[in-house]
Amino acid sequence: MASITTNTDFVRPSPIKRALSSILNGLISISANTSRVREMEALMALSDAQLAERGLKREEIARYVFRDTYFV
Repeated sequence: MASITTNTDFVRPSPIKRALSSILNGLISISANTSRVREMEALMALSDAQLAERGLKREEIARYVFRDTYFV
């Protein structure tokens, strides 16, 4: 026999946690809109043949896009 409990306790997060969460969400939003991410998405949308014309493989896209920023 199975039993299901639908009663859950809701604890409102503290103001500090809500503020930090808002800041983190803002930083994530900013990082998602950078030109490098857009370039990466554009390259990911290409076919393997189109990538080969550019001298790239699909697994090399991140390394190519961030080549001057990170040692990948």
